[in-house]
Amino acid sequence: RCVAAPSSPGDPAEDPEREVGRQLVPEEHRQNKFESVAGMLGGDGTGRDLRMLVWREAQDEPPNLFLRSLEEGAESEVAITAFEHPQPALQEVRKQLVKYKRSDGVELNAELY
Repeated sequence: RCVAAPSSPGDPAEDPEREVGRQLVPEEHRQNKFESVAGMLGGDGTGRDLRMLVWREAQDEPPNLFLRSLEEGAESEVAITAFEHPQPALQEVRKQLVKYKRSDGVELNAELY
């Protein structure tokens, strides 16, 4: 689910009017994962369960494909792929904003990794 949140520092706060159902998801219910639908399967009247293919990724987790059942009472999820992080040594790298003043008084910003 996408949240109408600020996209960068200084942007206005979240706006409930831009949310589905005009409500924000409480902070304790949010996950630090991004999911996007890759496709829908079944549910076409042939007796097969309605299922959804979903790409899921997080800052510390590479994108992987999951098959999720959407039938009532049959909530299940199966991992289709199990891709490893392409650069495991870089998983712990974090970005930090550094502000400093040059000798001539000009204030500057830098990103430190």
